[in-house]
Amino acid sequence: MKFLFFCLACTLPLFASDCNDVRPAHVYAKLQSDDSVDQWHPDCYWPMLAMESSEEGVYQIGSWLGGNTPPTPIYPPVAGDDITISLGWHTQENTVHYGIDYTHKDGETFPVYAVADGTVIWAGYHPGPGNVVIIEHKPLEGYTFRSIYHHLRDGRDHDIDLAQRTRAFIDTNPHYPWDHWARSYQALGDRAASELMSRGDMEWLKRNFGTPEQKLLVAEGQRVVAGEQIGWAGNCGIHSEGTHLHFMIARLAPWARKGIVAKGDARPDFRWTLFDPYGIYDKADNYPESLERHHPSLFAPAQQDFVNLDVEIFQRAVNYFSRFDYYPTTLNVSQDDKTLVNYVAGSFQPATQHPDLRLLTSLDEHRKEILDHQKQGWEPKKILATSRHHGEARYSTLFKIAEKRAWSAKDKLPAQNFGTEFGDFYTKKFHLVDFCPFYENNQLHFTAIWEKPAIWHHHSFSYDLTKEQLELRNEKFAEKKLSPKIIHKYRSPQGDILWAALWAYVQPDESVEYTLNLPTKEFYQHHKQMMRENFSLEHISVLDDSCAVVYRKKNKQTIPQAVTEAPKTLPLWDFLATNKLEGNESDLPVRGETMPLVEEEEPAPEVTPTTNIPGFLETDTTPLFIQEEAPEMPAMPPIQLDVAPQEAPQP
Repeated sequence: MKFLFFCLACTLPLFASDCNDVRPAHVYAKLQSDDSVDQWHPDCYWPMLAMESSEEGVYQIGSWLGGNTPPTPIYPPVAGDDITISLGWHTQENTVHYGIDYTHKDGETFPVYAVADGTVIWAGYHPGPGNVVIIEHKPLEGYTFRSIYHHLRDGRDHDIDLAQRTRAFIDTNPHYPWDHWARSYQALGDRAASELMSRGDMEWLKRNFGTPEQKLLVAEGQRVVAGEQIGWAGNCGIHSEGTHLHFMIARLAPWARKGIVAKGDARPDFRWTLFDPYGIYDKADNYPESLERHHPSLFAPAQQDFVNLDVEIFQRAVNYFSRFDYYPTTLNVSQDDKTLVNYVAGSFQPATQHPDLRLLTSLDEHRKEILDHQKQGWEPKKILATSRHHGEARYSTLFKIAEKRAWSAKDKLPAQNFGTEFGDFYTKKFHLVDFCPFYENNQLHFTAIWEKPAIWHHHSFSYDLTKEQLELRNEKFAEKKLSPKIIHKYRSPQGDILWAALWAYVQPDESVEYTLNLPTKEFYQHHKQMMRENFSLEHISVLDDSCAVVYRKKNKQTIPQAVTEAPKTLPLWDFLATNKLEGNESDLPVRGETMPLVEEEEPAPEVTPTTNIPGFLETDTTPLFIQEEAPEMPAMPPIQLDVAPQEAPQP
């Protein structure tokens, strides 16, 4: 059975008593012990209206929306194939929904995550939207934006108590309507209290109010990192019917009134304005890829550090992260032995130079790419060979701009020759900087890259190790200040799991951590913890359903976990004055996901700000610097690629 729950407020008529009366879409205050609301969040959140279709609205809305390309990688607030979009952002059919509703296909709760690094500037309960968290995100470059999360859980018993206070809240605040939704939420709280006291239908209780442990996981003033869990989706608040997350995103926009011309130093007002993070502005469920976008989606198609991406999604991720000059650094390409599908794992990191990538080419094609790139001033940074169930291995190569020093690359070095090659380059003071084991015709081979460093350090390499042998070497080399830099996990033709590793010198200000058999399904949780400790992914190798990972960090770097002062709140009248609002609390949009319902003789005009607005950007679907299969080329005689080392000029 498929459950489709969404905000009841989504069906309310669009409020506009006339075109001159634009009200904020959302304001936030906290329920007090006397059942009133106070401690107002200082800022209003406004509906996205085009000045062309309203007397007041976003100035040059097309240009503003066209600039909605994210200033930093942003991730969806939910994860998992079971989570779908039950209702999208829209202003259609005289109703408004300035956000995205996410639900679990079975109506269950699910974790909610911060979409980017930021600071929690609001965390509190209002009877309309329930428990709300607002996070402000300030990238190093680009615009500041805020993400808003409604209907979160904050402990079963706590939320039941708040639901039972709905009638008292309405009685204390008579301008809030005692309508169907308020009565239903009061009844929900009363039944939950009864079930809890009698230990009755605990499954129903859990579905609607969760468990005592499912609470808000953040507080005002707390710093969060992208992908950090902040809470659980819930059924909290008058305007929620069924467990879901109502998510919104806002950034400052210039607002102006029609016919008013700014002169001299005058500037339009800037207001926090809500917009669709997917760029679709459509009521459709699930937001399919086929829907036209008015601007690129803010959300990354994959995590910055990732595992088990198919090639198509990886290509989309390359295009997305290149917007911020984030490029693949760590990379691993593997093939599922059963399905023969290729998967990619690795990391996108900030880079001053634009690398080039060729994916899954034949040996001849790979060698031609090496020679062509070398002529154009490039050199290989990483060469991966993916063993195939039948036939020759396929090569994936990451190129970087050549540096003024010597290097050497091997793409099919027999295992029995590796020791000799390693010894020769070691004697010449070259570092082994990258390698990859692979089988072809039941024979073990290696790709390898050596570089001549400015400062040479001892390092070591070994292969065909058991896990126990690898652990013993790790202990031995730790005494010599060598730690794993690369760990590869592979399977022999006989089915044995074997290991190959490169140990390198660890700088005094660095720390290295590694895990040998991390289940891929636990990778993201493990990775979030490592990020909290300021580690970055150095290497990943995937085999079957587990991976070997190496993390490194600079010990002098720290991530602030909290700020000393929580964001300020305002009493009502200061809030109204700060936001230049007239009237009183009864005029404010307390319903949560809509503007207040107003009785009108004429139906409210439908506002569709994204129709025929000039300046929208089309999504760029042109692949960037990635090639799954190289074009057909004339046959080339087999060659052993070995770029002769040349001594770099002495500084």
